[in-house]
Amino acid sequence: MQSFTKNESRVIDLLIRNFREKNSINEIGRRLSLSARGAYKILKKFESEGIVKPKAISNIISYKLDFSNIKTARILFLLSSRYLVFGKM
Repeated sequence: MQSFTKNESRVIDLLIRNFREKNSINEIGRRLSLSARGAYKILKKFESEGIVKPKAISNIISYKLDFSNIKTARILFLLSSRYLVFGKM
């Protein structure tokens, strides 16, 4: 399994903590102090790997984790293991 950059990990963490919310590219960028372009690149990479699912709402694309994907399940397992060992995400 590949490792994630710091910003990719931050995006995953945000999507996990806010899984009920509709997260647009601009919203993710604003919350994490990333440029919209940076958030776009990360989300497109995750989309191509099946980690996130896009949903078009009017002229905005909302992203959520795809919990049915095995890669997403592995990521969640690794993050939960890290939390149990180190006490933080």
